[in-house]
Amino acid sequence: MTTAGRAMLAIAATALAAAGAQGPASKPAPAGEPDAAAQYDRLVRAYLDGQWKQLTDARRSLGGRLDRLAEAQRDDVAYLDKAVAEHRPAWWQACKSGKKARLDVPFWDKSFSIAYAPREGIGWSYRQEGAWMVCSAFWDPNAMDSDQPVGGSLGRRGFSQGVQFELNLWNALMSAHVLSRMTVRELVGFYGTKGPDGVIQGGDEKKRLRFQQLQSFTGELAGLYYVGPPARQASMVWCMAPYKLDDTDLLRPRRAIAAMLVATFLDDFTKWPSLALPDERDGDTEKSTAMFYHFRLLKPWTLAEDRALREAAWKFQQANPGRQVFNEGRIDLPNGLKFLFDMAQDAAHQSQRDAWVKQHLQKARAAGR
Repeated sequence: MTTAGRAMLAIAATALAAAGAQGPASKPAPAGEPDAAAQYDRLVRAYLDGQWKQLTDARRSLGGRLDRLAEAQRDDVAYLDKAVAEHRPAWWQACKSGKKARLDVPFWDKSFSIAYAPREGIGWSYRQEGAWMVCSAFWDPNAMDSDQPVGGSLGRRGFSQGVQFELNLWNALMSAHVLSRMTVRELVGFYGTKGPDGVIQGGDEKKRLRFQQLQSFTGELAGLYYVGPPARQASMVWCMAPYKLDDTDLLRPRRAIAAMLVATFLDDFTKWPSLALPDERDGDTEKSTAMFYHFRLLKPWTLAEDRALREAAWKFQQANPGRQVFNEGRIDLPNGLKFLFDMAQDAAHQSQRDAWVKQHLQKARAAGR
């Protein structure tokens, strides 16, 4: 089985400076020594632009001279070190060079191991070993960090093939991991077995759908957290896109993540200075707000916003463990409300979410945003 590829930021220096402008000022560099504050600015710009070579060079130049930075800047550097290690694990360069490898993949507060082999496309395959399925991943190493333009809606928004690759990669890895956590007996229960005549016998359509929704939810949420900042913007655009379409069962996981994003933005709008605020003409519902941001997210973000979004994604995952999502089809949102994958059962919750969105939009407008 393979996962299909998914059709899917210049940063203002003054905004970056404002993001970390707390605490005492940076210390001036001794004569002949590169200015640490300037290296910090280069580091942040490279990270937010997804320029990984420039980021590596800036971090090397900054070295251990963190005592030259303000306290808030040192904290930012620690955050960047952690974020880059998660986004660019130790195996990244080995895979990029076209070598087979066994990958230790971060998975929230855990990790898992999966074999990789270079091959055209991107996805995963599986084989049975005893009571479990063992998955292997494959992808084209030439797509990694590619700056070539991508087609479709992502290309029209200026994203590259490398950005699309990041989204597809983390989705594929997490989808494979979800499969590997199910026993063969469970999977046969979902999908049935092929009889002598080639016809599928048995299976549970409801559980099969829920399993597919769990794979999608897990992969899309990982794409929001583990990718780099440009791909994180693409991930938000991608998750809000289903509001343009008729609602379907397989789009529900992306809508759930979009509902989380709307709740996160509106809960404290002061955290998101780069975001515009929908006015009354744009509508006051979850759908209209998601649609507003689907078309208007692509603006420069600050490091503080990137950090706040990743922290929100982490907390969201911790509040929605896989077995809860699979067994109940329920997503707990950060504002205390719920999102159900079942559209009929979600109707009452949708009304509550719409009322919450309207209240918080009015509150933000009254505050002058």
